[in-house]
Amino acid sequence: MSQTIQGMSPREFVAALLRDVVLGGVEDVEQAVSTYFAPGYEQYVDGNTLDHTEFARHVHAVREILDRGEVEVREALFDGTTLADIHTVRARKTDGSHVELEVHMFAEIDHDGRVRRVRELTRLVTGDQARPLPRPRAVARARGLPFRAPFRPPVRDGIPPLPSPRNY
Repeated sequence: MSQTIQGMSPREFVAALLRDVVLGGVEDVEQAVSTYFAPGYEQYVDGNTLDHTEFARHVHAVREILDRGEVEVREALFDGTTLADIHTVRARKTDGSHVELEVHMFAEIDHDGRVRRVRELTRLVTGDQARPLPRPRAVARARGLPFRAPFRPPVRDGIPPLPSPRNY
C-alpha cells in the first residue's frame, strides 16, 4: 500500500509544493503557503528558524529575485507522518545569474496533508556566492522585521551539547 499526501505520491507532492509555492505556480503567495503549510508551521533551515508568517515573507523575497526555475525531486519517502526528500532547484534570477541548490529535507505532515514542520539543509551547487538567494535573517533585516535566531544551548566545561531538533 503506497502512502499519499493530498492525493499525490511523495515525489509528486514535493514537486507540486515547490512549483506552486517557491516558483510561483500559484500566484498568490498566501494561498500557496496555506494550501501546503499548516498554520503553526515551523521551518529550521541552515541554522535559521522561521514561523508561518516569516516563511511567507521569505517566499515573497525569493519570488522577487527569481525569473524562472525548475525542480528535480531525486528521492522522496513518506511513512504516513514523516516525509524525507532530496531535491534540486535550478533557477535563473532576475539579474540573469543562475543558481542550483541541493536540498535535504525532513517534513512532518499533519493529518490534513499540510506540512507542520520542516528541517532542511541546503547546499549551493552552482551560482554566484556574492549574490545568493536571500536568507531569512537578511530578509527580516531589510524589511525592518524582528528575526528569531535559533536556540543555541550553552557550552559547558568546553564541551558543546549534542545536536538535537530543539537546538536548531
